[in-house]
Amino acid sequence: MKVDNAEKPLITGESRRRIVEAAQSLFMRDGYDNTSVNSIIEAVKLAKGTFYHYFSSKEGLLDAILDDFAVKIIEDIRTVMRDSTDAITKMNRMLNRGRQFKIEQKELVMMVTRAMYNPANLLLRHKLAEANIKHSLPVFREIIEQGEAEGAFKTAGAFETALIIMKLGEGISDVIAQYILKEEKTDEDGENIKRMSAAFNEAICRLLG
Repeated sequence: MKVDNAEKPLITGESRRRIVEAAQSLFMRDGYDNTSVNSIIEAVKLAKGTFYHYFSSKEGLLDAILDDFAVKIIEDIRTVMRDSTDAITKMNRMLNRGRQFKIEQKELVMMVTRAMYNPANLLLRHKLAEANIKHSLPVFREIIEQGEAEGAFKTAGAFETALIIMKLGEGISDVIAQYILKEEKTDEDGENIKRMSAAFNEAICRLLG
């Protein structure tokens, strides 16, 4: 009987991290549709079996990446809200944290925006929206329910209001992205973005009563 003494690659959490980082880089550069499982495997120089140990498919890998990303954002938001007591303060801190993140990570946000609105990344954008709703909706709902109990908010339903706020946010993000991605920008673009953000804030106030 032949004994195989060749070293086999270890399947570790480090391997998963390398796969995720390589996939993120390739998705951003080449687009999700144009990136194959083989190209990811070649980039990390791991066996195909190692990839399928962690992920059932390329779409499964995408789901995991976006899920991890959304969880990190929510954990960050919950940390910011931890010292808050009333619902109004929590809501303001949650919304302000999103704006602050975009300012702090301007280059990253620009890179992600370009990638997300690449025609080759339609599925990527759809999946990110799904992951965002999955993890953010319960937090919005929790805050709204607290606000209703405190008498600060009055809505037709906490879940429905939270979902509408998130869908409005998606729409605003789409419009702002068009300004960001314009090849020829004007001074008016910045003012338009400010007005759009102000209108979004006003809509939230009206929805919350």
